[in-house]
Amino acid sequence: MSWGVVAPPGAVTQSCYRKVRPTCEAQQTLAARGRRNALLTEISRGAVQSSRACIQRRSLLRKGSCRRLVLSTGLAADRGAAPNDSQTARSGVAAVKQVLQGEGGRLPYITDPEMLSEEVTYVTDLWECRGRDEYVEASKLALKRQGLQLYGVQYDVLKVAEVGPGELLVRWSISWVPTVMERFVELGKVWPGMQIEYTDLLDRLEVETKFTWKALGAFLGRAVLQGKLRVPLAVILGSTKINVADGDGGGSPKITRISESWDIVSLVAAGRLRNRRAGRDLACLMDTVRPPSMPFEEYEERVMAKVDMSDVPGMSPMDIDGVDGAAIDNISTVISFLTIVVLTGGAAAAFVVYTKILEKSGDLPGMF
Repeated sequence: MSWGVVAPPGAVTQSCYRKVRPTCEAQQTLAARGRRNALLTEISRGAVQSSRACIQRRSLLRKGSCRRLVLSTGLAADRGAAPNDSQTARSGVAAVKQVLQGEGGRLPYITDPEMLSEEVTYVTDLWECRGRDEYVEASKLALKRQGLQLYGVQYDVLKVAEVGPGELLVRWSISWVPTVMERFVELGKVWPGMQIEYTDLLDRLEVETKFTWKALGAFLGRAVLQGKLRVPLAVILGSTKINVADGDGGGSPKITRISESWDIVSLVAAGRLRNRRAGRDLACLMDTVRPPSMPFEEYEERVMAKVDMSDVPGMSPMDIDGVDGAAIDNISTVISFLTIVVLTGGAAAAFVVYTKILEKSGDLPGMF
C-alpha cells in the first residue's frame, strides 16, 4: 500500500524498451497505464492537500477543540511529485484537482461530470445507481440537504491510499453540530468569555447512554463557573473506494465505480451500537442521502430493512433524552422543561400578588 506515489510513465516505457522493442499495441497499453497512474497520483495529492486545508479550517472555526479528531487524521508525508511529463495525463486530472483541493473538497461526493464515466456505478450501504447523470443529481441533492439540515457541516479527508491497480481508498469524515446543541453554540459565540470545546462520541459508540442529574449539573456548572461549553459533535466516519479506468478511444481516465460505506452502519449490523445520540446522528445523515427518484415511504422501508436500530437502547420515541457521563446527549429538552416550570411559577406568583393588590384597592371584581 502506498500514498499514490508511482513511477513516472516515462520510466516504465524506458524499462520496457531495454528488454524488448514494444509493438504499437504495447505502446498504447503503456501510455494508458501511465494516464491512469497519473490520475491516481493526482487524486492522492489533491485529497491530502484538501485534508490539510480542512484541518486548518477546523482549527480556525473550532479553535482548541476536536483534539481527538485532529489527531486521528495523521497523514503521511507527501512523498514525491506527480508525473508532469505526460500531456494526456494533465487533461484527465484538472477536474480532479479542482474538486478535491482547497475549499472545493467535498468527499465522499464527486460531482464534476468530467471526472466520471457515463456508466459510473455508485454503491452505498442504503442504495445504488448506475449512470453519471443519476449519480451527480443524487450527490448534489445530498450536499444541498446537508447544507440546510446539518448545522456547520464539514467534510474532512483523513487518509488516501492506493490499494491496487486503478483502485484508490479514501477515508473521510462528516461532522456537524447536532440540532439540539445549536442554541447553545449560538449562545456561546456571543457570551463574553465563553469558550466552546468541541468533542465527539466516537470512543463511546458501544456505550449505552443514560440521563443523570449529576452530569447535567456538571455541564451547567462548567459553563457558568469555568466559562467552558462542551459540545459533542455528530461525526460519521466512512470509506470510499474509487475505481479508475482509461477513457474511451484513448481519452483521459474516468472514474467507473464509487463504493461508499459508513463505519457506524457496520456497528448497527453487528448489534454493537449502544449510543443513542450516535444513532440519532446516523438517522439525520440518512435523511439527507435519499435519492431524488425514490419516494419517501420506499426509502424509509429500505432504511429500516438495511439499518435496523431497534436494538439500540434509547431509540424508542418514549425514551427520555439525557446525558452520558460528562458529555451531553440531549439536554435541550431538560433545559426547556425547567424554563417552562420557572416561567409558569413566576406567572402564578405574579397573578397572586396582582390579585392581592386589587383586593386591597377595592378594584377586585365580585367573582373574586
